[in-house]
Amino acid sequence: MSGKAVRSRHLLFVFTSYYVSSYGKAVRKLKAMKFAEMLIYFIMV
Repeated sequence: MSGKAVRSRHLLFVFTSYYVSSYGKAVRKLKAMKFAEMLIYFIMV
């Protein structure tokens, strides 16, 4: 395998892991927001 292929594969791996982690953070933030909304709703009612 040539160095260029290794580098592109490494870049792809880094990009994918970064994308997955940022997606996971976004999902957690969304869940936390939903939970906070529910909590506020229960307190108000």
